[in-house]
Amino acid sequence: MGTEPAQVARGDEQSEIHSHAADAFDARARICQDAPILIVDDYSVMIRILHNLLAMLGFTEVDDARDGEVALRMAKRRHYALIICDLQMSGMSGQELLRAVREDAGLARTPFIMIGAAPSAADVATALEADVDGFIAKPFSAKMLREKIDIAYSRRMRGAT
Repeated sequence: MGTEPAQVARGDEQSEIHSHAADAFDARARICQDAPILIVDDYSVMIRILHNLLAMLGFTEVDDARDGEVALRMAKRRHYALIICDLQMSGMSGQELLRAVREDAGLARTPFIMIGAAPSAADVATALEADVDGFIAKPFSAKMLREKIDIAYSRRMRGAT
């Protein structure tokens, strides 16, 4: 785990938590607009919202899964440049998916952003321990999503583990 401060986004505000993230953001490591992104959420409205936000940001290759187990199978079949996952899902939770991704040698370097409605400090700490690259509390803006995507991608491209 890194020693840089991680941040949890709340709307357009950020609060420092601990570990990871962004003060050394490298703009040269920005994710390509046509890079494949996987959205994982068991709530279809949130999937649609994320698809719309990502489309507004210019991303064209976006897949989705409604549970963690399906998402893990999809990630093993297709190399995703980023996974955006809900914290609380029925079946395999976002935390469990994150751990499975980090334990798989072929997926471990995939940037991973967790989203959640009013996440507890314990939820955030657990995600940070599992090496999440970003955490966003709902609701959030397209601007905040873009910032977190850039930070998460940059962090992984710098070789954070």
